[in-house]
Amino acid sequence: MNLRVDLILESEQRSGSRINPKAVLRGITILIPGIILLALAAQVVQVVGLQRELKHLRAEMERKGPQREKAQSLVEEYRAHRDIQKEFNGWKRTRIDWHTQLTGLMQAVPTNIQLGTLTLSQTLQLYDDKVPSRLYTMTMQGKAVNEDAQASIKELKQQFTFAPAFTSLTQEVTVPHYAAGEENNEDRVFEMRCVYRAQKFEDLKTRRKRRTQVTKNDNA
Repeated sequence: MNLRVDLILESEQRSGSRINPKAVLRGITILIPGIILLALAAQVVQVVGLQRELKHLRAEMERKGPQREKAQSLVEEYRAHRDIQKEFNGWKRTRIDWHTQLTGLMQAVPTNIQLGTLTLSQTLQLYDDKVPSRLYTMTMQGKAVNEDAQASIKELKQQFTFAPAFTSLTQEVTVPHYAAGEENNEDRVFEMRCVYRAQKFEDLKTRRKRRTQVTKNDNA
């Protein structure tokens, strides 16, 4: 019979396992504070870096301040010149090609009509009370001779409605004065007035909308 007496105290006994719980616990208590300290140190370094970058940006902004003001001044000058150019383009778009009109008139006047005066006038007005426009009027005074005088004047009036040079431009044709000739009762003296369609500038609302959009694009 064999007897085994264990004389080692319980507190002095060691575990046969390779993992020592006490050592693991001791390592954790040392490792976690270290990790926390490293994280704090990284945050401090990052904050210092951001402060250094902010200081650099402020110095850069102060250095480029005059350049920014000059750039802003150039932008405003560019916008002013652009608006002037738009005004010129508006006048150009609302201009009627009078060379074409006079050529069409030469072809439209019957051979027995003699024009004494030809006047072209222009007025500026608001179309539908909101769109600036140019309104042109052609006024002519003349004389139609022989027995076809009345028919020739009527034909000339129709030309301003149906001839290709005038069809898309004329709005109203009237004969405010019509009378027999002083020397021959078959002759007719007349005044004919041709009012053209309003040549509209750009709509004010559309213009403001485009200007606002361009301003947003310039500031983007």
